[in-house]
Amino acid sequence: MAKSNKSLNRSSNKRASHRQGAWQPATATPVWKPILEFVRTLIVAYVFAQFIALLGISDRKSAICFGLGIWVCFPTMILTGSVMWENVPLGVAAIHAGDWLVKALFFSVVFSMWHPKQEKEKQA
Repeated sequence: MAKSNKSLNRSSNKRASHRQGAWQPATATPVWKPILEFVRTLIVAYVFAQFIALLGISDRKSAICFGLGIWVCFPTMILTGSVMWENVPLGVAAIHAGDWLVKALFFSVVFSMWHPKQEKEKQA
């Protein structure tokens, strides 16, 4: 009976240690990463604003079409390539694609409303 208790304790200890090892606390993010991400987002926002202004997009429907077009042409194509050729998991690529979709639509709609309509400029 003592022998079976020892083996039972060993197996339960193995399971407990396995469960404890399954989750690891996140390591601290280096300070430069959020700063660099903010700079990257500012650059993307600036380019979106320039395209919206140069193309004269001033209504919501055109802004959504523009944002969707940019999203399909650039991040989606890059992410499908990374799934096909670099073995990036589909779930990870889907998360990034969703992130880019939100950014593209948000920037397009906000910047299209920010710039005054061209008709108003012509009347003034």
